[in-house]
Amino acid sequence: MPRGRFPITDAALRLGETYQQVRTRVLRGELKGGRDEFGRLYVDAADLRRVLRQAVSPALKRRPKDHRNG
Repeated sequence: MPRGRFPITDAALRLGETYQQVRTRVLRGELKGGRDEFGRLYVDAADLRRVLRQAVSPALKRRPKDHRNG
């Protein structure tokens, strides 16, 4: 498998979603991907990283409330 893409099963594990959910996202165009020469679905690695960063970013930006001001 080329480095620039992940099989749907691997992408599903990384995203914490089911195979069917990731498959549907690829077919709808929500995730970049396509089919390889054997007809298997894959997810573009760069797009997978983008989605994973977006999922983590809100948690990193969240700060505890400062109860002294208020």
